[in-house]
Amino acid sequence: MTASEPLAKLDNVMVAENENTENVQVTMEPNADNTVWTGTYTTTDNENRDGPAKVWVIGGQLEDLVGNEGSNENATFHVDKLKPLTPDVLSLIPGMPSEKQTNNGTWLVEGYSKDNYIGDEVATENMTVKIRFGTTVYTVTSGADGYFYKSITLTEGIQELGIRYIDPAGNEGTENAENITYDATKPSISITSPENGAIINDSTPTIKLTIADDVMGIENDAFNTDENTGYTVWLCHDDGTLIGELTSKADPTEDPIKSFVFENDWPTELAENWYKINVVAGDN
Repeated sequence: MTASEPLAKLDNVMVAENENTENVQVTMEPNADNTVWTGTYTTTDNENRDGPAKVWVIGGQLEDLVGNEGSNENATFHVDKLKPLTPDVLSLIPGMPSEKQTNNGTWLVEGYSKDNYIGDEVATENMTVKIRFGTTVYTVTSGADGYFYKSITLTEGIQELGIRYIDPAGNEGTENAENITYDATKPSISITSPENGAIINDSTPTIKLTIADDVMGIENDAFNTDENTGYTVWLCHDDGTLIGELTSKADPTEDPIKSFVFENDWPTELAENWYKINVVAGDN
């Protein structure tokens, strides 16, 4: 506390805590010329004391060097000892599927930063929001209503997205994180037998191909047009007319499939002609 002139004494400085029936007296010590007086106030451990507090200076117990008493003064400050609550990451990424898998590489992280006020979540301005994507950390500050936003660009593969809140008093909350899978690459299909354009003398040919998807994988099921998942292999006439659906001699050893060699021996003799092998696959 700073006085306009040297003081002979400053005996009664009290702090009134939130919801505390008893005030806390603070002992003040002067500097060399008795114009700046300093005391230490320590809050109690009771979380219900968080909130506004007021410091009082009683004028009747404040005197200058010739005995003139001062006037009553007070100032309000805010006590905040509780760390912010842990955020719900998925609720802060509108539109993100619950499976946390996407082929969209840009997402808006947005919401309202919440502080912990006597056990309740309260949207708070000037909160520091730490948004971590993998090892990259973005720092944003919430606005007047607690709202914050940050556009992030994903990298392909599985990355951890973590969010934590730090309140204006410096209390740091616990990070919550989710694994987000970003897959921008469609499955690969490689037909190895018969080769494209090959002329063969085998009327019951072995049809061999490899399907692969390194990130999400391909569901081990028939291709689903609506969900763009699974895979199907067909043998067709040259004009695209379907002859039959093919099944592999051996089942994949994993589901979802990351890489699988599909092999089928066509069971009936084919007439001399051109034929097509059609394959469709979608990742998860």
